[in-house]
Amino acid sequence: MEENTNGELTFKMIWQRIKRSGVRIIVYVLIALIVGAGILGLADVIFSKSQFETRITYYYEGVEEGTDPWGGQMDFVNGVKSVSNVSKALSIKCGYSEEEVAELLDPVIKNLTVITDKTNVNKNTEEVILNADYNFRIIITQSGEIDKYLNSKNDYYNMVDAITSTYIESFKNKYSYSTDLSAISSVGTN
Repeated sequence: MEENTNGELTFKMIWQRIKRSGVRIIVYVLIALIVGAGILGLADVIFSKSQFETRITYYYEGVEEGTDPWGGQMDFVNGVKSVSNVSKALSIKCGYSEEEVAELLDPVIKNLTVITDKTNVNKNTEEVILNADYNFRIIITQSGEIDKYLNSKNDYYNMVDAITSTYIESFKNKYSYSTDLSAISSVGTN
């Protein structure tokens, strides 16, 4: 029983054509998906900004209130992002020349982030924090301004590590004391 459709397109005719070229359609769709995923992956690699991070944890009493070890106010964020800390880290620890440090200083400080974070929090029944680990995450975000002075992404790791260790050294120098006693000499007997 053949139907006379007078040249009209019916669903039956569409289905028959799809069945005849179904494999070809599936192959074209798969190729389009693979090409699309490749383009998105490449764009993600090109336009994504990596982040490089270190962490400092303080355990002394009073850090939860923002005080330093001696009870005064501590501004950790500005201490890490200070011009003196970053320039000392870039010149002494990373080995950049004075000209390179001058060019890198503003972009590095602009892309440097310090985040305060609490972990291992213990609270009593009234939800008052009894103790916790107070972490400061130091993060540098990849930037085109910085990239032109670096040889590889490994230099970002070195840079954030140098900034962190320079800050730790200055913190230790500021909040520790020395017990260096000079030798006692006698001038005479009395």
